[in-house]
Amino acid sequence: LSLEKPTTSPPGCIAMAAPPLRTTQSAEKDLSQVTESSSAMKTMIARAEDTKKKAAMKWQATKVKVMQQAKLARAKSVELSSDKSVQATAASAVCGATVGGIGGATSGLFLGGATGALLGVPPALFTVGLSIPVGAALGAGCGLFMGGAAGTATGAGAAGAAGYSAYTKRAEIASFIEQVRAKLVEAFDKGKSAATEVKAKASSKIDDAKVKAIDTFTLAKGFVISHIAAAKETTLAAVNSAGGKA
Repeated sequence: LSLEKPTTSPPGCIAMAAPPLRTTQSAEKDLSQVTESSSAMKTMIARAEDTKKKAAMKWQATKVKVMQQAKLARAKSVELSSDKSVQATAASAVCGATVGGIGGATSGLFLGGATGALLGVPPALFTVGLSIPVGAALGAGCGLFMGGAAGTATGAGAAGAAGYSAYTKRAEIASFIEQVRAKLVEAFDKGKSAATEVKAKASSKIDDAKVKAIDTFTLAKGFVISHIAAAKETTLAAVNSAGGKA
């Protein structure tokens, strides 16, 4: 496209130099550049939208996966917490940790204090005796910490294992306890029967002895009475005989 420059200016207007117009080839080139730039921009926008969609899909998939894992972990936790063996193990471990921790801390306190005081004796000459209580305090603190930690770990492990074993073998333990109880009941019944029999025999012997004693006493009484009567008759006869002679 080409336009001719006007040779004359309208009256009353100031003549100004018109800018040179571009040729057709230059305009087509600029238009093609603008088209290419617009196409590149659209491509970049499309790629950005595609990346955004992919990122959103990945985020959604990750979110779903995380939620599923959380649900599985929650279900597993609920299952474990409702398991009687886990409860028994946890309770035994807590009790064992408490008892073991207290025992270990107490032992560590005394042993550590004694060891620290003993180690503070050699430098006591240079510290005017202050190393002994300082050593005892440091030893007691270290012994308290280390003894408590060791006792807690040992008590929790041992008691937890014992609790788990006791729960898993509760049927055998209950059967053993029932057998022991049955034997004790049987032995008690036998002892009771034997005691009753001995008591009956002793009572029978006592009754026999009582009857014999009564019979012996009756016989002795009759014998004494008969002898007294005979002696009385003899005495009366002697008195009468003496009176007749007089």
